[in-house]
Amino acid sequence: MGFFNLFKQQQPLVDDPFFGTLRVMTFKQAENNYFEGKILFEPTQQLIKCMIDAEGDLPTAEQRAFYQRIQQDFPGSIEKAFDKIEKEFDEWKPGFKIGNFNDEFQIIYAHIPRTSVRPMEWDLTFHTYHAGGHDVTVLFKDDEPAEIVIDG
Repeated sequence: MGFFNLFKQQQPLVDDPFFGTLRVMTFKQAENNYFEGKILFEPTQQLIKCMIDAEGDLPTAEQRAFYQRIQQDFPGSIEKAFDKIEKEFDEWKPGFKIGNFNDEFQIIYAHIPRTSVRPMEWDLTFHTYHAGGHDVTVLFKDDEPAEIVIDG
């Protein structure tokens, strides 16, 4: 342990009955507070990182239900974003086409918003090996993909 680590404040942990152990990230402006952790993404059976915008001391029942809905609606959400992902990748790799999404893109992250704010803006991030390996974030407004961001 380095000398300066003695002065670093550890962020507190909370145990949520649905999301499990989460780190609490707090700021001077409460609207910036969030929880972060890892959770099973059932459609792919992968452990992913998650960020949950804080509305209180724990994620809300509505946020838990929203995450369950993301998992249930996952195939439809990907179908809606499919053309937008191909179009964005075409900027990097002309003529790009997705063969099998589940083989080519691995979900690594989910952002769960405050459910009291409309429209609900949330996102899913995937890692892909295409074009040398990139992370692809699909930003949603309510149930519709609004923007695709590729970071490599």
